[in-house]
Amino acid sequence: MELRDRLNTREGYLKLIENRNKFIIEDLEDIKLLNSDSEKGIQTYSKPNDEVIKSIRSTILINYFDLIILEYSIGQEVARIKNTFIKLLVFMIDYWEEKSLDEFKFGDIDEPFYSTDEYWQLLTIISFSIILDLNDEYFERLILIRDKVKGSDILLDFMINSRFNREVKNSRLNSNKYLGLVEIIEKRESIEGIKEIENYLSNNWFKEYKEMGWVESHKSKHNIHKGYWSFESAAIVKILKLDFNNQFQHQYYPGDLLSV
Repeated sequence: MELRDRLNTREGYLKLIENRNKFIIEDLEDIKLLNSDSEKGIQTYSKPNDEVIKSIRSTILINYFDLIILEYSIGQEVARIKNTFIKLLVFMIDYWEEKSLDEFKFGDIDEPFYSTDEYWQLLTIISFSIILDLNDEYFERLILIRDKVKGSDILLDFMINSRFNREVKNSRLNSNKYLGLVEIIEKRESIEGIKEIENYLSNNWFKEYKEMGWVESHKSKHNIHKGYWSFESAAIVKILKLDFNNQFQHQYYPGDLLSV
């Protein structure tokens, strides 16, 4: 395997992958035990078992997202990455389908909304679904969890519209920080091919990434760097049919996913 992101070492990525797999297995086992305790009427922690399970499931979801990024960064073949993606997809859909609208409310805000992290998760999983040609059955379920929070969002709705008919308005949810991609979609009828994506990745993407509150992990003294990838850019490229020959390369662009 040849590293796709060289801002960490092979050994560093392998350790992170090992840890994420270990954490997922342990957390899934903890959920089984908690469900068993609940059936027996045993309250395991001070918080209700159901609340603890929700917290654990949220952690599992994060670890799955970490794992798919790590596998791509270390150079795993796309078939292996797709296998991990299906596990992530099934887990996220099942988890989000069961979430109530109240679980998308924060603080004193009455209306449900996506946090920055939740929006990133949703955008990333829809992007992978487009890149890897997810079947209609799963994609329809993705649309349902996207619509947990109402309101038009040009980026999410444009991606969904590539598979199912959907109105695309020039408005966005507050948690959508991808202003550079929004501009590309707004002028999609007149863009100059892959050059627009190149300009976005070179001048905007990493700035927007940092503005969303995520650290520059490659500068940490600890082994935390998973990889920097704009999967949403690859999805836009596929939808707009800008580059199917994999000729364009950029540090943050996962182009070889489109060559499968």
